[in-house]
Amino acid sequence: MEKGIRVIPSLTGVQLIESTRAPTTLDAAYPVGTIWVNTSATTIYLHAGAGVWIQIGGSGESQGDWGTGELKTIAGGIISVEKGKWFKIDTQDAAASDDLDTINGLSAGNEIMISAANDARTVVLKNGTGNLSIRTDISLNEAIDRVRLIHDGTNLVEASSRP
Repeated sequence: MEKGIRVIPSLTGVQLIESTRAPTTLDAAYPVGTIWVNTSATTIYLHAGAGVWIQIGGSGESQGDWGTGELKTIAGGIISVEKGKWFKIDTQDAAASDDLDTINGLSAGNEIMISAANDARTVVLKNGTGNLSIRTDISLNEAIDRVRLIHDGTNLVEASSRP
């Protein structure tokens, strides 16, 4: 075991790691569901598998301050984004409906939230067409509908939704 890492026994079967550093992809050997506490930054991570660690709390770099929503317009089924933001998605040329196949600009562990920009237009997140790996196609019909996505190193997977 690496110096400075302490495995804390748990009665629930979830492995808890305490360290003075953040986890990296080199820490892939820990079981999925392992919780890692970076004591020097008071930040908590959850191992999603294959070395992908998702920040779930703490005072480190947060991906939870979503802001007020930045407008993005679909072009050829694609948008480009930055991590940790909320994006209001509009259809190409203000079409009544448009498919969103691919979201570029993210890497493993990054998360975003998206919603429709306009109640009069439908944005359809397409499962398995580009880099979206979600339970099924998701239609965002109202501006109040939300989907939170996390990059798993290859695709964006659905973390939560409210359509």
